[in-house]
Amino acid sequence: MLTIAIEGRGRSPAHYSIQDDTTHELTSDESKELMDPTATKGTGGWQSLFSSLQNNFNKATGIITLTAKQRAQIYQYYHYSSGGFQDKLRRIFRRNLPHLFAS
Repeated sequence: MLTIAIEGRGRSPAHYSIQDDTTHELTSDESKELMDPTATKGTGGWQSLFSSLQNNFNKATGIITLTAKQRAQIYQYYHYSSGGFQDKLRRIFRRNLPHLFAS
């Protein structure tokens, strides 16, 4: 079933998904990158996304649960521009979500 991951507003398009929550096992390097405390310093959309990703990560098992909304946000932030945040997302998720990073 097609669901709305992020509702569109104004010029921003809606993002849809055919999956609900997905689980992904992260390597130790990916886990360290995800749990980097500097990623959540400050306030804003990027920091909110990263906080929610950290909250959905089980440190004991190394498994992260991603909602459709989080996957859509990862896609949006990655394709917004290039820089440090985009590189961080690629280092964490490119093995599990390669389709999000294809140009």
